[in-house]
Amino acid sequence: MKIPTSTNIPWKPDDAAIKAKGGYILNEKQVEYLKQLVKALISMYSDIANVVNNNRTDYDALATHALLGDGTAGRALRMGRLTIADGTNPSTLKCTLVSEWNGDAIAATDNIAKGATTGDFTLNAAGTILTVELGDVLGCMGFVGSGIVNNVYTAGVNVVGADLTVRLRAGATNQDLTVLVDSDTYNISLLYVTSA
Repeated sequence: MKIPTSTNIPWKPDDAAIKAKGGYILNEKQVEYLKQLVKALISMYSDIANVVNNNRTDYDALATHALLGDGTAGRALRMGRLTIADGTNPSTLKCTLVSEWNGDAIAATDNIAKGATTGDFTLNAAGTILTVELGDVLGCMGFVGSGIVNNVYTAGVNVVGADLTVRLRAGATNQDLTVLVDSDTYNISLLYVTSA
């Protein structure tokens, strides 16, 4: 939309002349300018109405708590922070999940051993894959927020069943979490979608 400009159009009214004539009297240039301005405003209103109508579907999806691109009502976007620390017993983990935004929370769970389930956490026999048993996860991503000493680790986060699996990698190699926590605590931020 292009708003017309008003160069060379005198707009300063002569108050005495206006009072004497009972109101504004516009010359041809002023009338033409006002016509162009009204057309531009009508066009702008039409553009706004089209945007609102085109986005009505998106608004309706948000109003029914459906994620855009998904369309299923009731699904929720969540963010949490998983802390992986050294457990009290040798070769074990102590894990906590806290909500950072609309997320789940799992209290500190100590002595998570390889090949075992402790509370809501399971560590595989190699100590390389930690499962956070939430039971309703549909999609996720994660990144290491802190806990980097001499090496740079990337977080591999996946959905298996309806739970989150977490691993720390150096390059393409999964690391034994029970060894890593001997020297540091790892915080992994998780962004995930749940069914409710």
